[in-house]
Amino acid sequence: MTIIEPNKNKFKINTLKAFIVGLILMEAMFGIFSYNKNVKSEYWLTQTTRANEALRIKNADLKNQLYALTDFQNASDVAIKLGLIKEGRPEYLASNKEL
Repeated sequence: MTIIEPNKNKFKINTLKAFIVGLILMEAMFGIFSYNKNVKSEYWLTQTTRANEALRIKNADLKNQLYALTDFQNASDVAIKLGLIKEGRPEYLASNKEL
């Protein structure tokens, strides 16, 4: 009489199932990694936008100061502060050939 014994290894791992579970875990890790990179990029973009806006405001203030200094109406005030005198008939330098 022949007795057929079933396989005693009851914890047999199916290779296809293990491969599918491994792919699912790798996809989950990739999803977390991608989400993390997305959040970091969005934070960096927000910080860069804020810094850009602050620099635009500072640039506008500096331009206003420059335009105020170079305005013709303020030229006489600047000349007085620097001790300059306005001459009615200025004499320019001339070379000896012209004399």
